[in-house]
Amino acid sequence: MQKTLALHGFLQTGDVFLKKLGQLRKYLKHTTTFDVIDAPVSIHPHALNEDSGLVECTAECVGVDGSVSIQHSMVPADPEGTDTNRYLGWWVSDVPGFDVKTRYYIEEALDYIEEYILETKPDVILAFSQGASSLALLLHRWGSNPPAFIKSAIMISPAGAPGTEGLDKVHSPISTHLIYGEQDYIVPNELSLRVGDALALDGVHPHDGKHFVPAASRHRPIWAEIYGITPPEQK
Repeated sequence: MQKTLALHGFLQTGDVFLKKLGQLRKYLKHTTTFDVIDAPVSIHPHALNEDSGLVECTAECVGVDGSVSIQHSMVPADPEGTDTNRYLGWWVSDVPGFDVKTRYYIEEALDYIEEYILETKPDVILAFSQGASSLALLLHRWGSNPPAFIKSAIMISPAGAPGTEGLDKVHSPISTHLIYGEQDYIVPNELSLRVGDALALDGVHPHDGKHFVPAASRHRPIWAEIYGITPPEQK
């Protein structure tokens, strides 16, 4: 039985993401267990800025050394992907969206994920949206010498690999896969595909949906390929 570590998206939590993985977990129940962690940045909304339609917030990050730092940021007024009053992220930026100049807490987030990985030793890392971009950055940081116990890395709808523009492409020994929805209106396809500028990809898997983890029966061939599952008709 394999172990999969799952990294949630922006303004989600580990518990929320685990519920959203329910259909995939059911399909892979004889193949892998799933472990989720909460992102280290807590986002506290304060007030709606009526001019921009965005919510002013405070973002608080606890580093792996226990230090606490606080930044002010803006987030969408109607956040995608969470159904609780608890909002977490892997980083925040100076302005919402993808055309940003400053991102806060990226290095802290990568340190946090790396420490957890070295402690728990997952076989597979599956990450969604901002979590997937974080995974791309971690893979790029590791270069050709990642932890030997990791077999596969799966990035679903990443918003690129911010900060790697102009750097050499990494060829990782980890089997590295990109999954994206052709109808994704939150993260444009061309942005997700930019991960391929930073990382050599072993598989690129478009699906017919939007900004979510594809897990319907028609999407099972993607997971069968990545997890090495032999279809019943071939057994």
